[in-house]
Amino acid sequence: MTGMGDPEQLVTVTATQGVLPALGVAAYIGRWFSNEDDTPGSPETVILSYGYWQRKFGGDRDVLGRTIAINFVPRQVIGSDATGLSIR
Repeated sequence: MTGMGDPEQLVTVTATQGVLPALGVAAYIGRWFSNEDDTPGSPETVILSYGYWQRKFGGDRDVLGRTIAINFVPRQVIGSDATGLSIR
């Protein structure tokens, strides 16, 4: 991730609308991906893990709507998962 202090290497997972709800994962803040997010040409979006949101943003809910760069691609933060999600 770039654009907020020193660059940081992150583990990312690409997911489409419906994946996280199908896994029974609840949104803690914001929302999950929508059909509009999957539409070609729509703005890029990102959901932060709860741990990363707490660590990097101090749990600030104002992170929603903020733009961060991942792999040099600007992405709008639309949510954070509930505590405990781990995808390996």
